[in-house]
Amino acid sequence: MESWELQWLDLTRLNHRSLVPDSPWEYCRLKVESGVDETLVLASEGQWSELRREARKDSRISLPAAIVERPWLLGLWWQVAPQRLNPDTCRVFANAILPEWGASL
Repeated sequence: MESWELQWLDLTRLNHRSLVPDSPWEYCRLKVESGVDETLVLASEGQWSELRREARKDSRISLPAAIVERPWLLGLWWQVAPQRLNPDTCRVFANAILPEWGASL
């Protein structure tokens, strides 16, 4: 393979990167003091059933109860700190707004 082809493959590889804070309250800070920076490298091919299972699984991120109970606060927080929007927090938001959203998947 040519070097530009390898660079293009790296550029088009999809990853899900998120920061999992050690304490739930740190999610509400612009700078997190401690946590784990996770990167999930997605496969270029896969099965639909596996994708559905991934979409419904429980979040790795623990959010403060005040945000989970008031999902509109989560939506507002994403306007201030868009870097906090990731698949896990989006799943928490979807579960709060539409509790049965994953049942049809």
